Amino acid sequence: MMFLSWIYFYFAGINPLTMSILEKITPILKVVQGAQSITEIERRYSAQEKIGVFMCRRGEMEVELSGRVYRLTRGEAFFFTPSMSVRLIYKNHLSDSIMAEADMQQVLPMINKVISAEEIMKFRDEPFFSLAQQQFDYLEKIALWYARRIEEVNTAGQVSPMQVYIQERMLNSMAEMLIYEFFNMYYASQPAQAQPQTKKDVVYQRFMIDLLKYYRQERDVTFYAALQQMAPRYFSCVIKEKSGKSALHWIVQMVITESKQLLKNSDMSIKEIAEHMNFSTQSFFGKYFKQYVGASPKDFRMRKTD
Repeated sequence: MMFLSWIYFYFAGINPLTMSILEKITPILKVVQGAQSITEIERRYSAQEKIGVFMCRRGEMEVELSGRVYRLTRGEAFFFTPSMSVRLIYKNHLSDSIMAEADMQQVLPMINKVISAEEIMKFRDEPFFSLAQQQFDYLEKIALWYARRIEEVNTAGQVSPMQVYIQERMLNSMAEMLIYEFFNMYYASQPAQAQPQTKKDVVYQRFMIDLLKYYRQERDVTFYAALQQMAPRYFSCVIKEKSGKSALHWIVQMVITESKQLLKNSDMSIKEIAEHMNFSTQSFFGKYFKQYVGASPKDFRMRKTD
């Protein structure tokens, strides 16, 4: 079986009147197979801001996930999520695997359509799952099929605007299908029991759940600290300790990521987006966006459709 190098699953908005080649689409989901997937896990200690799946295809390996060790053979897999430490302890010479990962903030709008915030955090506490032979064969088959389709599209060269428009939406649907299949197989399996949590773990998990619920309404760290009856400074220290990023960083990333997607992929006016994100005025939204992106919402939207 051939081993593919870095394969990118693309889904981002494009303007069919201005795009001419598919490579201009921004990739958000990356899939690695064979030896490179193991190398990627070996170099990783913390899955900062990433969510993904690692599946063993052949051989044996041991992986430590946030202090808990799992032994993997063919058909066994795990999810990794932001702030979760991942370390490869052992692999034998037959080891082979597939890994898929994406930036958490970029895929959250899609994931939130089917999975609650509480369920997303479950992946951190119960990451390991085992697939039946038929389940694994199916996932492997569609992953390889999709990888070949991406390769075919990316090597097609110059295409018409209408082809770009159709292909982008085709790849978008295919990528969503694959991601949802991972989730479906996870829930169909018997995940390991949740490991004990420290008080700080609970604070971080509660923050991520609250953030997913309120980020459109509240952008102040004080609000999230108050929900847990904690002093803002100590609350921020706990979040930084557990995730490697400040609470403000997570808030800003959530707000900016959705704002970018609305600017790229929707017909909403900038004023409507500002209202949707609960900014008091379009001007305030523009200043906030430019502070963290380096461009105004209008310039960002124009740049993405040039």
